[in-house]
Amino acid sequence: MSTAAGLWDGRWVVCRAHTLARTDQADGEDEAIVGMAHLPPAAQPPVRALVGDLSRPVDAQIALPLPAGGHALLTVRGDPAHVEVLVRGAGERLDAHPGDDLVAVLPDGRRASLAGVAACSIDPDGTTSSVSPALTEMTGVPARRLAAEGLLVAVAEEDHGRVLAVARRVADTADGVRLRPGDGGPDRWATVTGLDLVPDPTSISDPPPTDHGRLLLLTELHAGAGDLARAAHRATTAFQQAPAGRARVDADGAITAANPALAMVLHTTPEQLVGRPLASLVDDGDRLPLEALLQAALHGDLGGFEHEVRVRTTPVGADDEVPAEARRLGDPAPTWRARVQVDAVRVAGRPAEADVEVHDVTDRLRAETQERDTVDALRSAFIHAPTPMAVIEQDGTVREANSELRALLDLGAVDADPVRLSDLAPPEDHPLLEGVLTEIALGGRARVECRLRRRDGSEGVVELAVAAVTSTDHSSPFAIAQVNDITAQRDTEEKLLHQTLHDPLTGLGNRLLLRERLERAVDHRHQSPVALMFIDLDHFKWINDTHGHEVGDDLLVEVARRLRHVVRGDDTVVRLGGDEFVILAARVADEDGADALAGKVRRAVAEPVTIGSHTITVTASVGVVLAGAEHTTADALLRDADLAMYRAKSSGRDRHEVTVATPAGGGAAPGPGALRLALDTDGLRLHHQPVVDLRTGRAMGTEALLRVHDPVSGTAPPGRVLDGVNDPELLIDLAGWVLDQVLGQMEEWDDAGVGPLSAFLNLSGAELQSDTLLERVSATLTATHLRADRIHLEVPEPALLMADGAALDRLRTLAALGIRLGIDDFGTGSTSLAHLRSLPVHFLKIDPSIGRRLREPGGRAVVEAVVAVGRALGLDVIAEGIEEQSQMEILAQLGCTHAQGHLFGVPSPVEALALPPAT
Repeated sequence: MSTAAGLWDGRWVVCRAHTLARTDQADGEDEAIVGMAHLPPAAQPPVRALVGDLSRPVDAQIALPLPAGGHALLTVRGDPAHVEVLVRGAGERLDAHPGDDLVAVLPDGRRASLAGVAACSIDPDGTTSSVSPALTEMTGVPARRLAAEGLLVAVAEEDHGRVLAVARRVADTADGVRLRPGDGGPDRWATVTGLDLVPDPTSISDPPPTDHGRLLLLTELHAGAGDLARAAHRATTAFQQAPAGRARVDADGAITAANPALAMVLHTTPEQLVGRPLASLVDDGDRLPLEALLQAALHGDLGGFEHEVRVRTTPVGADDEVPAEARRLGDPAPTWRARVQVDAVRVAGRPAEADVEVHDVTDRLRAETQERDTVDALRSAFIHAPTPMAVIEQDGTVREANSELRALLDLGAVDADPVRLSDLAPPEDHPLLEGVLTEIALGGRARVECRLRRRDGSEGVVELAVAAVTSTDHSSPFAIAQVNDITAQRDTEEKLLHQTLHDPLTGLGNRLLLRERLERAVDHRHQSPVALMFIDLDHFKWINDTHGHEVGDDLLVEVARRLRHVVRGDDTVVRLGGDEFVILAARVADEDGADALAGKVRRAVAEPVTIGSHTITVTASVGVVLAGAEHTTADALLRDADLAMYRAKSSGRDRHEVTVATPAGGGAAPGPGALRLALDTDGLRLHHQPVVDLRTGRAMGTEALLRVHDPVSGTAPPGRVLDGVNDPELLIDLAGWVLDQVLGQMEEWDDAGVGPLSAFLNLSGAELQSDTLLERVSATLTATHLRADRIHLEVPEPALLMADGAALDRLRTLAALGIRLGIDDFGTGSTSLAHLRSLPVHFLKIDPSIGRRLREPGGRAVVEAVVAVGRALGLDVIAEGIEEQSQMEILAQLGCTHAQGHLFGVPSPVEALALPPAT
């Protein structure tokens, strides 16, 4: 805004009086100079001084001081007939008013005031610079507001786009524009016309601007005319912008107007369609029916009609006569399918007309044809599919079945007498089918195994896969079902499973089945007491050697039959191997029940057996243990039953021994909580048992055995400390503690001149699942400077069989460090020779139960086989549980390299340890 009341920015023209009509001269104005009075007061004196009497050209610039500081630039240039005055830098006029009358300048320079004309000028930048008083009166909006906010402030919002189109030269006229008077008066109607403004031919701007703005003229309409104009505009706009092809035809059927969409699909222009008969656009074969229908509508016989025809593409002239968007790539199809909709229009006193709408239905018809073809193809594929399939309803009713399913299931006359899937299934499988039907009712899919009646009447196992088929409203009225007969597959699997879990000779369960049942029994021993019976036939090797292996096998089969006969239905009888059997008896809670069952078993075995020409009598040594609190694992229970059997055998054979363990719920074995407490409160102890090299008779190391010391109950017995502990973090912490203690003890022995002795430590499967132990072993070896090959780590055979790839990689890393690795309890699992070759092991430890059988028939052969495997692979073989000199002598003869057992020393604290002479 101007800071000088007498000076503001602007552009004016002054000239001699004879150049303009005298009507334009202001009162009191110098008669010799016209336009001087229009200049800002502060600019008039310098301009007068510069132009003088306008007898010569002028071109000057001067700086005019401003009251607030600074200067405004005054430019005066031109010839005597036309002088242009420019002021810049002074700001806007404080009392500027854009609502002055508009002035028209004629080509000869004369001017006239356009009083009463409602108009405004739009500058090239879109701003409104002049507003006439008549426009202010028409709109009820002050001129200053119209100039500041534009004409749209007085225009209804729905007409903004049309007025902008006129202002931006998109259109020249907007009919029926609704005005919203700013003074609250009723709406008014107007036609808005746009005129381009041209420059003053005497202007000396350089370079001349190319756009001089737009003048908008508003002509008021009465309300009725406004409504009609708006209605006509809307109808025309709807006609022109309709996405479907539209045309208007006269009483003769000739096209009087066509919209761009129709011209587009016909590859022509709207102008070229005008005057052509509508029927000339269609194929010759469809022309006469269309003409007849059109004439019936135009003559009042029909109000309107829809008719499908083939449309010919209209030939066009030169490409420049056709809009670019109407020209398609490639040659158009000669004909296409269209639906023509005709509505007759009748106005009194005027000839009949008709509105025509044309829809291209080629794609729709093509899609319908393709859909029919697809449905036919899918139906054919369904009927002839090699997989049994059916379409079923939500309640399981078979709506349709293909040929394979009809050949598989007992569907009867399913086309005439519907069948439900539940009709074909046994009652116990109905819940499975109900679950499937629930899923498809929710629009999902399901897969289940069930039994269905086959066509031959037999019951087969099938895999039923069902998926809901959803409709357009997202409901699932039916589903597609696929039925695969897997009866043979399941029979084979059951046979394989039976072979895996059963002894092929006797048909009894094997070691794997026993472990599965034992683990389940141990987990539920608190709710359901069990007893485990270990049975070993006496002098069976003599029978084999005397009568032959075939007789021996027949004897084993008969013993197995008798054992099955004497036990109850929920008891488990297995053959461990050779002449060893095990019975897992449920609901045996006390010693009397165990004693009675053992006696019954011994009497059944002792009955004479006739095999061919031989009558054989065999007895059995039986050990029974009642599951107690300390039996937290299957191995613990089996071990105690084995020990009880050996006590019976050592007592003279043909007898039984019953071991009553701590009652379930008692506190024999320390739990994880007690072990964690002992670890944190220095309550752990290590006992050592010598490992002897049988080739030299000297101790080569000791096995470190963990014990828990309690001031009241004493030290926990061997083999009970870690039973039932499954917490990986606790096991790793315990292993780390043992490792630290053992390596520290080895350093003490080295310092005392004892040894050098190696150390044997036990690892669990959980410790192989983490890198923590690996890192701790590496760090401890670095800290102690002990040779890595003096550390022997033992992994139980069952844990090694279940080790994954990551665990085996950790073992290989330990072996790469120099640690010697071995398999503990070897012979209790089923490690194959090929698998054994792939493991990074250096020694095998024979399970104590095998070592104790050295003096039994067949026992020597088992140990001999294990030793042979070790020697073939270059592995040391260590026998555990050696208690007698004769056992050691037999092991040495068989080639066993090392031994361990009470014969060489019982597990003892380091201060009480008595070592055989060290190497």
